[in-house]
Amino acid sequence: MKSINLKITKIECLRTSIEFGADEIYCGGIFIPVKLQNEELIKGKAISFATNDISMRKGKELNLNGEFSFDIPTEYDDYILILQLIEKDDGLLLQKFKSGKIAEEIENVDILKNAFVKLIGSINIKEINQGDIWASLGKMVVKALPAIVISLIGDIIKQIKMDDIISSKQFSKEKAKELKLNSPKEFLFSKLFAKYKLSISIN
Repeated sequence: MKSINLKITKIECLRTSIEFGADEIYCGGIFIPVKLQNEELIKGKAISFATNDISMRKGKELNLNGEFSFDIPTEYDDYILILQLIEKDDGLLLQKFKSGKIAEEIENVDILKNAFVKLIGSINIKEINQGDIWASLGKMVVKALPAIVISLIGDIIKQIKMDDIISSKQFSKEKAKELKLNSPKEFLFSKLFAKYKLSISIN
């Protein structure tokens, strides 16, 4: 069993959203162990997580101390980690991340099929089973999975009109190694008016 440790050490508000007053901000994410086997993408169980929400104004800088650890079973050799900076509205999405319900919804084969159709074109869903979907994704290599998961989360948000995703970052074992994320690196999360800088490490 291997472990991946994610630390979100600092957040700085460069500019708030267009909404009046301070932004209520948190990080939510999805972690999925994966491996490629005979061109088929095999995925492990999705795990969702979230930091607590904090109030942010322009120029404010805070130590977040968001720390999460994920176990990777030995049969998996890679992972997809999607981290999103989110502005809290009614907090329902925050609870979905914390309770694991959003991971359960991503695991739902019907939602998965819908996202798959949207991303790669019109196909006959009735003729597709879950294994075929992941086999097709494997041929598109691991890069396809983050886009599908982000699309799924976006669809969930549209359905229940809740918290607003400012932006997303995707990481894999290779990308973390390439960026040397064993020590904190700064990443910009922005959308329209909102602009935030986060310090992130993965080891």
